[in-house]
Amino acid sequence: MNEIGKTGKFPKGKLNNNDEGELRFAIGVHKNRIIIDFNTPVSWIGFDKKQAIEIANSLLIKAKELK
Repeated sequence: MNEIGKTGKFPKGKLNNNDEGELRFAIGVHKNRIIIDFNTPVSWIGFDKKQAIEIANSLLIKAKELK
């Protein structure tokens, strides 16, 4: 798996002056909670439609793992 955290890249261009670039993160389950690990402080995140659907699906899959 790729490292999580900031990559310093802007693969879809810079959204605004506060955009810090691409951020890789992990979604997992720990102690019956869904955990999203950014490995860095995060103020906001922007997703395109495809990314939003992928994240929603990942959250649903992980939610089904909860007791």
